[in-house]
Amino acid sequence: MKPPLYYVALGDSLTEGYGVAAEDSFVAAYSRLMESALGRQAVVLNAGVTGDTTSDILHRMSTNVDLRQAIRQADLISLTAGGNDLLGAAREFLLNRDPQVLKAALRLFAINIRRIFESIGHIRSASGGDGNKPLVMRILNLYNPFPIIEETEYWIERFNREWLPYETPYVRVVHVYEAFQYRTDDLISEDMVHPNALGYRTMAEAAHALGYAGLEDETKA
Repeated sequence: MKPPLYYVALGDSLTEGYGVAAEDSFVAAYSRLMESALGRQAVVLNAGVTGDTTSDILHRMSTNVDLRQAIRQADLISLTAGGNDLLGAAREFLLNRDPQVLKAALRLFAINIRRIFESIGHIRSASGGDGNKPLVMRILNLYNPFPIIEETEYWIERFNREWLPYETPYVRVVHVYEAFQYRTDDLISEDMVHPNALGYRTMAEAAHALGYAGLEDETKA
């Protein structure tokens, strides 16, 4: 019998699966794909919370004992983050047209993602963690739900660029931006922000396409 695969999904509404049935969420779709690819049952914790910013995600990682234990044991972690950081700043920007608001949001985002990675590292190296288990992680970058607004392209690109230094053979950025480009009419729901069922499935397929390096050897157990 192959061992189960422990999958922890961190993030915001895109992880929680806002707007669709649970079985149509990104996490559910991705879990099915990984089970098929690896021949292992996925034991899933969906820790997505609608509305969470990177600050909120970091706070939960720091204070939620059950979440910390799940991260410590995880074989695979996925993360959706930054959309609410940017949306909050964009709303303020539209009121006063002060680009410093967006610059400040980008700086805080960069600080927070560094702290998120540091926190994951500390959690996994603590007592009870498996020191031999690599961190296999999929970071889903931001898509552009508002392509008709010229400024959005620039700032989404700036936010997405912040993830790139964290890539390793096992930590990979899922380029959701490219998967959604020119397809927003098909992939975005009626609220004009969140994906529909096809959009969530597209996210899952983009993550799946990166493969499962770091997990495939475990299937031989």
